[in-house]
Amino acid sequence: MVLAVASAEGAEGRYELWLRNGTRVTARRIEGLFDPSRHPRLDGRELIRPQVYLLAIHDTSLRSRLSGPYVELINGDVLPGVVYAGVPAGSQSSPASHIIVKVAEPLMARRLLPGQGGPSGVAIQWPLVKRLVCWSRSSRGVKPGIMYLRDGRHLAPQAIRLTETGIVALTDDGVSRIAFSELGEVHLPRPRTAEAVLADGVWWQGDAANPVVRIGTTNGARLTFPFSMARVARGRVLSVRPRWSRRTIHLDTRSIVWITFRSGDEVPLSLLPAQTLKTKALLHHGPWRRNRNVHGTYLRCGSMASDLGVGTHSYSQVAFDLPAKAKTFSTWVGLDVAAGWGGCASCSVYRDKVAGRPLWEGRFLRGSSPPVHAGPLNIAGAKRLVLVTDFAHEGRPAGADPLDVRDFVDWLMPLVTVDRASLPRLADDIAHWMPDKIEGYTDTPLVPGTKWHLHDPNRPQPKRVDPKYDGKGVPAPGGATILFDGKDMNRWKNKGWKLADGYMQATKGYQESVEQFGDIQLHVEWYIPTGMGGTGQGQLGSGVFMMGKYEIQIMNSYNNWTYADGAAAAIFGQHPPMVNACRPPGKWQSFDIYFKAPIFKGRKLEQAAYITVYLNNVLVHDNVKLMGETEWRKLPTYTPHGPKGPILLQAMGSPERFRNIWVRPLEKKLGPK
Repeated sequence: MVLAVASAEGAEGRYELWLRNGTRVTARRIEGLFDPSRHPRLDGRELIRPQVYLLAIHDTSLRSRLSGPYVELINGDVLPGVVYAGVPAGSQSSPASHIIVKVAEPLMARRLLPGQGGPSGVAIQWPLVKRLVCWSRSSRGVKPGIMYLRDGRHLAPQAIRLTETGIVALTDDGVSRIAFSELGEVHLPRPRTAEAVLADGVWWQGDAANPVVRIGTTNGARLTFPFSMARVARGRVLSVRPRWSRRTIHLDTRSIVWITFRSGDEVPLSLLPAQTLKTKALLHHGPWRRNRNVHGTYLRCGSMASDLGVGTHSYSQVAFDLPAKAKTFSTWVGLDVAAGWGGCASCSVYRDKVAGRPLWEGRFLRGSSPPVHAGPLNIAGAKRLVLVTDFAHEGRPAGADPLDVRDFVDWLMPLVTVDRASLPRLADDIAHWMPDKIEGYTDTPLVPGTKWHLHDPNRPQPKRVDPKYDGKGVPAPGGATILFDGKDMNRWKNKGWKLADGYMQATKGYQESVEQFGDIQLHVEWYIPTGMGGTGQGQLGSGVFMMGKYEIQIMNSYNNWTYADGAAAAIFGQHPPMVNACRPPGKWQSFDIYFKAPIFKGRKLEQAAYITVYLNNVLVHDNVKLMGETEWRKLPTYTPHGPKGPILLQAMGSPERFRNIWVRPLEKKLGPK
């Protein structure tokens, strides 16, 4: 037995429990919760069973309040405490980087740095951190890529790396080294929220018999872990290990305010990425909130309550991104108890956009009405789910509040089920989200016109943007010369490359076009397989060489970091791409290259080469002047050559694929401005 020991005298019904079928039960004592030898029992009834197992437990005698400092994780968990050390990858025999947090009571942890005199702490995997709040206040909402310092400054770094005493931020102005004591609030770039929430169910094979558990404590902690990995000692100390923690976290069971349960193939909608599509107010309006009602307290509607859900106010449209292979959606909907017997709103659920007939509609929800159940709704194939809260003007029952008065709507325990077979295995991908050290060189010459060395690890990384290419082959336009259509390699010299399924795959040696070209537009589609070993340039890669001399880099820059002038679509060793528009490995990508060849008069360069490049239909180089032929660790220079040269496809030992290659005469104007 853990939650709890017998309640105090006169505390009848201290605990509220909600079952899968919506039944609400109150109790003074719950037996066997987190007991590995049995499932929880209430009045002799086993609660962990398909369709009947526990949905949530609430200790009505306690309140949960969060204040800084704390760490927010990308799966929605929160750990109150102070960050006092960083451990980069490779340090102290650590295979992955982590930060060490001195947790706030009632959480407990053992000492992690023997001999260093530091306090007890919890080691958190750095790639799974979403936000660090190092002061007593925090901004509203998460703003990826923004950093606030205690001295009032704020930065927008392109990348953030961990050190033993703080972080290194790569900005447009260079490198800033900031100690933990100087930080106010740090929002890590590119959180992968949906995948992290899914992974909570994947890693532990959660199901009805082994649900994913989320607890909330009096100090505002939110911890997610598998039911089977919780243990109780001495009747009052619960030991758990969330996926993001490298050590066990201990807490007093008497500090637990909320416990929610879900299957491993269920995802709380309120933890997924979302955006406000539309809001409108008549007299009042409150912004929608995650896991809180519009007033900022826990969600409660009639006899139901939860700390997982969405609080909305009429009129609003809120769209949530759905994970791939989402199957169904279920929730309970009603007016929050703050509406009393007043309020009147209509709610509906749409797939993808607010148009046509909704998946579900609940008309004239009032404060005097119990919550209604929506679902399971079929959402297969949908990319977004839109929750709409409306004024319910027409047909409003007599006596209902007018306009938008007290339209406080709660969507309780909104759960999305996904196809279990489609759930991602994220370990390899997560390891590359936030590297501790970007490879590179600072003993090389300075790139002319810049303050950066060739292959400088401190040179700002290109900003991440969404690609605009869907992976489908782009047909050659009229007047184009087709160099490879997937049928044969007659226009290429290296017959040792593999030809299969409409593509050619690199094996040994470079691939070289039979024909030679000068000023051209070149279209190439390329593919990097998944599961490539190594990091940075160690993942090998490839490149497209114009005239056999001027390289546009092919590299996995989706979840793999390297020096900026060696990233995907870089003019290698010269110009990083303006933005990073890469698709992930295992997806086809495209280059559209507009190239104007250099002009020589005798052995003298009369006009340099110029190039414009689109990666996945996103402009990454705009009429850029080339400094010379591609070199590694050396300044590029020009060597006189003829007006035409071959197209080379580089092979470095990795199995890149190429397809749909065509050229046509250059029509875009390039050259000196």
